[in-house]
Amino acid sequence: MAYESIRLSELSPGERPKFWRYYLLVLVGIYVVLWGWLGSDMAMGVLIWLCIPAFAITYLVVANAARRDLLVDVRSNLTQRGYWIHHELNTMLIDAAKRRIFFLDGATRSCDAYDFGDIREWEHQWVNHTEASVGPFGNVRSRTNQRDSVLVLKTNNPARPLYKVRTGSHANGELWMAKLSALLNG
Repeated sequence: MAYESIRLSELSPGERPKFWRYYLLVLVGIYVVLWGWLGSDMAMGVLIWLCIPAFAITYLVVANAARRDLLVDVRSNLTQRGYWIHHELNTMLIDAAKRRIFFLDGATRSCDAYDFGDIREWEHQWVNHTEASVGPFGNVRSRTNQRDSVLVLKTNNPARPLYKVRTGSHANGELWMAKLSALLNG
């Protein structure tokens, strides 16, 4: 088994800004803009309704930036180690020339590297969600969406035998199944 765990030790998690700083900045900004109006009765209710979307948007922007920064850090670290990333899907990177596959772990700021021979199985899983709605004239309309599409890869590593990688859409999952089959069987 050619399993390897690569830690990004030269990059400490303290270098990244914390979420609460962005929330505090948004709160202070809203407070300054609404200074005179905050004394009224409905000010707190409106302030809460303004903060909820601001927190959600801030969280999404910061989380996406942190994931993108981690991906850039991992790519540069792997390039320094002599790997060249040919294919990339969310938390999975593939070096086709050296026949290695890497799985990112954002919580530990590391990635697990496997030879192609250590991948036992791979499959595409998805969940179909059917939404039914009643029209204005009593007609029932239903719509089926393929959501929660993931690739499941099983490895020879007893400590972590299963990896799930989100694909975004069902069509993208099918495309990646074909890519993985060509790469791992080739």
